[in-house]
Amino acid sequence: MVRPKVDNIRKLAAEQGRDPRSIKFFGTFTPIIGRTREEAQAKLRSLQETASTIGGLVLFSGWTGIDISKIPLDQEITAADSKEANKITSVMSAFTTTSKEHPRWTPRTVAEHASIGGLGPVTVGTPADVADEMERWIKEGDLDGFNLAYVTTPGTFEDVVELLVPELRRRGVYPEKIEDGLTAREKVHGKGQNRLRDDHAGSAYKYNVYQEDAPYAGKEEKSADEALEAEFNRASATTGAAQLDVVDGPKATLRADSAAECSGAHGDEQVAPEDGWKWPRKEPLPRELFVQWPRP
Repeated sequence: MVRPKVDNIRKLAAEQGRDPRSIKFFGTFTPIIGRTREEAQAKLRSLQETASTIGGLVLFSGWTGIDISKIPLDQEITAADSKEANKITSVMSAFTTTSKEHPRWTPRTVAEHASIGGLGPVTVGTPADVADEMERWIKEGDLDGFNLAYVTTPGTFEDVVELLVPELRRRGVYPEKIEDGLTAREKVHGKGQNRLRDDHAGSAYKYNVYQEDAPYAGKEEKSADEALEAEFNRASATTGAAQLDVVDGPKATLRADSAAECSGAHGDEQVAPEDGWKWPRKEPLPRELFVQWPRP
């Protein structure tokens, strides 16, 4: 179940000063619904007959980035396989945890599951059976809702609207009518909460409270300029090649007494003839250098 993960996230949120209940968790859920259990099972069998094992493997590998084809099709998936995958171990761990519905996970059963229900649970039964399972997930997993996946379209959606929603409304867990004019955020978090909560880190960037960082004072660039000037002047002192005068802004001016000291028109090409010292060095410089000579 997802409960340990949900509990941990709520705990971390509380440690950051947030209301842990303000974070909403929605689980993927695939319902296969029939007016009777026999009808629901017949729908499942029909889906299984047309499902593609290869297609399921491709879907799984595409979603997770794990090449499950490296494991023999009917070999049981173990925790060691999860470590070997070294990709999304939380996903693989879900397929190493057995249950009554899945006593043994192999790439084949993973593919069959993925080809119908994706990576989430699949529940097959009457509207009451499916509603029972959803309420169990809400209670035991501490979920706030579901992201319903479909197997067929529009078939799955028609079954949800015509069969499942009336059962959920009968139980009082699905609204009869949603008030008009609510934003998507209000429909999830409640009327009036149409912006980020004040305890959300993102609220600090709201227009009316956002504080811009102080303008860049240029302290670091000035320090870099000074270091660049000192380095070049130390080198040129042994050659008498040139004098570097750093000016404000992103460019610097290289001043030379004569063409013999600094030949060419661009700093990237300069050579001081006395010792062959090249400017610039192999390391990239923080700014472009231009040559101006003779010195004004």
